Amino acid sequence: MATFPLNDRKRDFDAILVECIRQTVVDILSSQVADALFRYLETVYLLPAEAVPSRLDTLLNTLEKLFGSSGKIVEKMIVKGLYSRLSIEFGNDPKKTLLEHIGYARQRHNNAQEDEQPTAPQLGSVRR
Repeated sequence: MATFPLNDRKRDFDAILVECIRQTVVDILSSQVADALFRYLETVYLLPAEAVPSRLDTLLNTLEKLFGSSGKIVEKMIVKGLYSRLSIEFGNDPKKTLLEHIGYARQRHNNAQEDEQPTAPQLGSVRR
């Protein structure tokens, strides 16, 4: 079965995740706050937007630092947006962390990508 190379699937998911993070902040705060958040991450932590998925702990710490306990609400909204974008039903499990939710969403996304790939014919399997 033909599949996307793992790096392509990872980049695809990571781009979706960054878009969901940005859109969530825009939706609940503003585009200026979203721009400021990503500028802050890049300036203070040398973390460009496209690298945020590989350093989610930095994002979580920043949300808590900037928004206090309301950072948890932003996290939950990010997960809801990501799940919606990937057509995953959101079950509000208070025991799951943002990192666990994102790991689950990544796994579901990658599995869906594998399932959607057409099966390539095997050499020598075509009869004439």
